Amino acid sequence: MSIQNKHLNWLEAESIYIIREVVAEAKNPALLFSGGKDSRRLLALAVKAFKLEGRPPAAVQLPHVDTGHIIPEVIQFRDETVARTGVQLVVGSVEDSIKKAHCRPAPRKPIRATPRRQLRWWKRLKNEALTR
Repeated sequence: MSIQNKHLNWLEAESIYIIREVVAEAKNPALLFSGGKDSRRLLALAVKAFKLEGRPPAAVQLPHVDTGHIIPEVIQFRDETVARTGVQLVVGSVEDSIKKAHCRPAPRKPIRATPRRQLRWWKRLKNEALTR
């Protein structure tokens, strides 16, 4: 086995260990899923961690924020992934949040948003998706 493979195996084992520790200590563990390469790999590691441990992968919720600008193939891939892995999907919709007046749409004239405002907005969307 090459040195690079040994290192990759070590990184995978360390990642699985961290995921198990977080799930063991968290009350309501969740893995935010965008469908991108990073969240897909993290989900694959989480599923592997639970299969090795003998626990169902449904121990972790998978929140996904639907912005309304996602192409249909991503939604299809998300649904297929959830069906294949058995994780619990929680979908939050930005449009629904706007309709419920939990957040406001951007004004026509864009205002300069500070990082603190952006962070509050994202936290509100994530919290709403997780509390469902």
